[in-house]
Amino acid sequence: MTSTAVESIERACRQVGLKMTGPRRVVARVIAEMDDHPDVREMHRRAAEIDERISLATAYRTLNVIRRRPESLLVSLVKLQTNPGAGPLS
Repeated sequence: MTSTAVESIERACRQVGLKMTGPRRVVARVIAEMDDHPDVREMHRRAAEIDERISLATAYRTLNVIRRRPESLLVSLVKLQTNPGAGPLS
């Protein structure tokens, strides 16, 4: 599921003016790969395992972008988790 979900998260970040930095891409990948519902601190911990330079603030900002996106983005992420062949997100 990760590539199209990550692309969708990256697109959402760019739409609100956030630059897609390396750390933000890692956070997007962690979010896309989640199959549970961790809090932001756990999400940050997972991202920091990949890149220790990732700040908690980056995790919060990236998650807030997703929260502000239309409901269809979140629904699409769930659909991709349950059906990886669902195709790209709109």
